Amino acid sequence: MRSAVVLLSLSLWVSACETDEILGSEIEGLLSSDDRLYDLGVVPVNGEAMQLVSVTATRNAVNLTGINVVNAEGTFFAAPSVLELAGDGNVQLGEAELNGGVLVIPRDQTVLLPVYYTPDEAGYHRAQVRISKDLGDPLTFDVRAQAAEPNASVFPWTLDFGDVAIGESRSLELNVTNESDLPLLVTDIVFTDPAQFETAEALPLTVPSDSFATLELVFTAATALPVAEGVNVQVGSEVLRSVNLRANNCEQGNPVAYDVDGDGFTSCGGDCDDNDAEVNPAATEVGDEVDNDCNDIVDDGTTLYDDDGDGATEEEGDCNDGDDAVGPDVAEIPNNGIDDNCDGTVDGGTEDFDGDGYAADGGDCAPNDGNTYPGAPELPDGVSNDCDALIDEGTILYDDDGDLFCEGDGNGTPCSDGTTPGDCDDSNALTNPSAAELPNWRDDNCDGDVDEGTVNADDDGDGYTESAVPPDCDDGNPAVSPAALEVPGNGIDDDCNPVTSD
Repeated sequence: MRSAVVLLSLSLWVSACETDEILGSEIEGLLSSDDRLYDLGVVPVNGEAMQLVSVTATRNAVNLTGINVVNAEGTFFAAPSVLELAGDGNVQLGEAELNGGVLVIPRDQTVLLPVYYTPDEAGYHRAQVRISKDLGDPLTFDVRAQAAEPNASVFPWTLDFGDVAIGESRSLELNVTNESDLPLLVTDIVFTDPAQFETAEALPLTVPSDSFATLELVFTAATALPVAEGVNVQVGSEVLRSVNLRANNCEQGNPVAYDVDGDGFTSCGGDCDDNDAEVNPAATEVGDEVDNDCNDIVDDGTTLYDDDGDGATEEEGDCNDGDDAVGPDVAEIPNNGIDDNCDGTVDGGTEDFDGDGYAADGGDCAPNDGNTYPGAPELPDGVSNDCDALIDEGTILYDDDGDLFCEGDGNGTPCSDGTTPGDCDDSNALTNPSAAELPNWRDDNCDGDVDEGTVNADDDGDGYTESAVPPDCDDGNPAVSPAALEVPGNGIDDDCNPVTSD
């Protein structure tokens, strides 16, 4: 069925044409076209476009006897005959009447007559339209249009939403590129799992020629199981290539999708909260009721945790939470130079000049520094705060894992032990700026990227890695992947199936 203005058998064209009226001088009761040229614009091959022409009887009633189209370039323009006017839903006769093989147009009345363009090959096409009447010469005007092949593509071919908790959502962008001279229309987006996926865009969506549109696809996890689904984008009546949708499958996914917070650890590489860069296996535990270092212990090493197991934390009055022989419920031992029961007094009066609970004879190596005593938290201050003769161990200024790199203070200066700053995980000797990157879902060389250059990384950005299922058989070429289309005769296994096309 033809539409009121534009009919496309291949609906890949958004019509910009509007109804034009034929303007000119009066000839035998009709308003002449003055041989004007009407341009229907760009139309897809195998599509159809229509131009409505306004014809008015101005002097007296006119008998219109014929509508003829003479194609000059191509054979794709046509118009209904007078006998076919009554059956053409696009004709607007007003008060005109068909009388046998004649259309009688009363004085001062207007009819709208369609001219159709239905090309089946690309190119520029032109025709002359002649409207015959019972008196005088026919009205003539020219029409032209261009037929072009519609062409659209989607990218990327795979979207990995990463780890998404049940009931939570994450969105990613899919680009639809119009690679033709035609405006295109995205008419539908079909998910294989519409219960977990949706799009945020209202449809239909116009994509201008030589441009692209971005679709926001939203995944809402219904389960924690790995997801491998797909989506098809429909442009007009044509369905573009399928796009793979993945989620909750770190070990076969793209590491970038599973290191959302950019802390160098993926969810399958030990990160217990991939939405917080301050939570990962290399993080420092802080007293915030969160397991910052992902060791399954909350707030250990902070004032909120009983590290020595004596039944009291620092917040509860333990003045040395690294020694279970010191605490608020411990009996004071006389003459040992230690405030054993944390009442603020050493041995009932022994001199404790800095008030840290230790006198010199109790092991205080800095009697005048309240931050230095046996068991004190080590600080990055160039001092052995815990009096063990080691300086700054356990802080950013010390190489704790022995790989010759410390975390550093961000100023680039050597650390207290003379090692080089830049270690992103000082609890692992295999992680430092000089380490080799391994396929372990962690940033081994501290460059901010996870598993780059390994089988786990999508090095060419086509959405597939060598470790994926199915794997990318050439991760240096974005045109080659399990989602690619095989190109006949190029001698390349484009779709990794692995049958070549030569």
